[in-house]
Parts: sequence; structure tokens; C-alpha cells
Amino acid sequence: MGELAAEMPVTRPAVSQHLKVLREAGLVSEHQEGTRHIYQLNPIALAALRDQLDTYWRRALTNYTKILSDDTDDRGDSTKQRERKSHDPDPGDRTPARRRRLGN
Repeated sequence: MGELAAEMPVTRPAVSQHLKVLREAGLVSEHQEGTRHIYQLNPIALAALRDQLDTYWRRALTNYTKILSDDTDDRGDSTKQRERKSHDPDPGDRTPARRRRLGN
């Protein structure tokens, strides 16, 4: 832990607390060699976390794309008009789809 803490811009107690959280989450394991605490990544848990994050972001981006598509469909703009508007967004633009999303 000392070697890791030496490379971090935070205090040793802060690094220790972060490692404790990672250990409790199962992302790292710890064993002791004398007075040293050795931490090792758990590749299976890390892969599972990565899979969850990938799924989360894939859904978020898919939903965002759908919202943008719905907004464009509601306006009935042609591609050229959308491109022109995208360079000069109007913050006062409140199309029906945008009002529904904003709750206005």
C-alpha cells in the first residue's frame, strides 16, 4: 500500500480508505506479507464491473439518440436545416418533445 500511496496525490489514510472500499466491493483482494499489505486486482470482478458500465452507457447513449431523433421528428426539419441549426442552437427553442422532456 505504501508504494501505491507514494504515487498518489492524496494522503496514505485516503488511499487506505479507497482500498478498503474496493476490497469490500470485491474488486481487489488483500493479503499480508510481514508488515506489508499486498493488494491485487480481481480480474473477474473488474470484468463484471466493466460489463455493467458498458451496459449502462450503451443504454444511456441509445436513449439519448432516441430523444434527439424524436425531437427532430417532431420538428419535421430536413437534414440541411438540422445541420444549419446545430451550429447556432437557440436556447429558447422549446419544441413539443423538448417541453415534454423538460416537464414544461
